[in-house]
Amino acid sequence: MSLKKATAFVILMLATLHFDKSESLSGGSITHVGEFPHIVSIQIPPKRKSSFHGKHGCSATLITKKAILTAAHCCSLVPPLKNLVAGIFDFYAVTGNEQRRTVKNVFIHPLHNTSRWIEHDICIMEPDEAFDLNLFVWPASLPALQDEFFSYDLLAYGWGDLGNGAKPSELHKLWLQHITDDFCSYIMGDQVGEAMLCAGDPRSNSGTCKGDSGGPLVDPFHSLVGIISWTIGACADPNKVSVFAQVSRYMDWIFETVTDNDLF
Repeated sequence: MSLKKATAFVILMLATLHFDKSESLSGGSITHVGEFPHIVSIQIPPKRKSSFHGKHGCSATLITKKAILTAAHCCSLVPPLKNLVAGIFDFYAVTGNEQRRTVKNVFIHPLHNTSRWIEHDICIMEPDEAFDLNLFVWPASLPALQDEFFSYDLLAYGWGDLGNGAKPSELHKLWLQHITDDFCSYIMGDQVGEAMLCAGDPRSNSGTCKGDSGGPLVDPFHSLVGIISWTIGACADPNKVSVFAQVSRYMDWIFETVTDNDLF
């Protein structure tokens, strides 16, 4: 590993946070302000200049002050998502913790194909200005290079639909269980690739939904292990699970992209 890439590795691994599992609910629950300082809302700019928040399209994860990790299909939506809002909790409120930036560059994984958008569904967005790091805006911890996934309890969070047609304004979280590759392929089909991981909640009709795409899936040590990518059928179908891009499989590409484009 070159010195430049080693430096990138150290910087990306610095942030390690913890969360309290006692607040988890099988059907999801509202988070609190500052609980997940690395979550980013990717938005269509507001129609009125006086409005701070635009229309939420996807979620993302801050991995450095100049790099936002999300799903590749979120980087190619029409109309494009141009605003990046960090430090956000509630779309209907402005607390003063929010920081808004504009997308400057997009780096989609070179093997991603829009005709097979679920494969290599990973992308890095560069803001026009670095985010100011503080208690409410802070990068997520990343897994080690090619680290094998082994955690059982996982946590997803975002502003996706609640499954009953309701669209929340506040950030929600949901505990899920890791689903083995073999069982995931059995219930989801052969489109589940080697660089994907699956998670679900067999105890209830809970799962990721529209609006959660691109958001984080973390392990109990708050390391980012997945990017919310896709599912089949209705949201929270008890016979289906959620599928994520497995971050550890893309660490070389992440480090190379961050290093080559000076996204520290």
